[in-house]
Parts: sequence; C-alpha cells; structure tokens
Amino acid sequence: MGRELKRVPLDFDWPIGKVWEGYANPACKTCEKEDCSWEECEYHYDPPTGDAYQLWETTSEGSPQTPPFLTLEELAQYCEDNNISIFGYDTLTAPEWLELFKEHCDRHFIPYTIGNFTCI
Repeated sequence: MGRELKRVPLDFDWPIGKVWEGYANPACKTCEKEDCSWEECEYHYDPPTGDAYQLWETTSEGSPQTPPFLTLEELAQYCEDNNISIFGYDTLTAPEWLELFKEHCDRHFIPYTIGNFTCI
C-alpha cells in the first residue's frame, strides 16, 4: 500500500486513477497453469517504459496518480499543486516529494513513515 515511481513514455495516456489493464486482466483468474500466481500469469503485463516519471498508487492493483513528467522537479510540483496523497490524507510539499523521489527513484517503491509505521 503506497506509491511507486514508474518510468513511462512522455506521451503515455492512461487515465489517472484507472487501474492499468495489465494488472486487472480478468483472464488471469482462469489461467490454466496449476500453480499460476498473479505475477507470473501470461496475461499480466506492465505499462510501457520510457524516459518520463509518473507516480502510481499501489493500494489497489495499481493506477497512475499523475501525468508523466520529464523531470522529478515537475512531478514533485504537480504532486504539491494537486494535493496528491503520499498515504491516506497526508500530502507533501514539492521539496518533500522531490527528496523522496531522488532518494528512492532506483527502488521504484516510495516508503513513507508516520511515527513508527512505515508504508511501502
């Protein structure tokens, strides 16, 4: 449950808040392999990769929370301007978002700590 930083094409046009079709394909539920896990299912696929940055939520199957941006700075500013939540109702300033993005961009998942509780 949390947020993930993805690299997608700048012109990637998937609706914000809509679960990515490759993560919610109902055909996977009828996978014919006996030990088929959701992640291994042949119908499961990730969005296209590219040079732009996009913030996704991972609380559900996974959906974009922002449009794609060429820089982390643009993405951070969008997150602040649009009150994008890091967890629940918690929002961050652009400098706080940018710090998290830069610190965790190589790991994709963005952890967020509230007291003694860390969300990933």
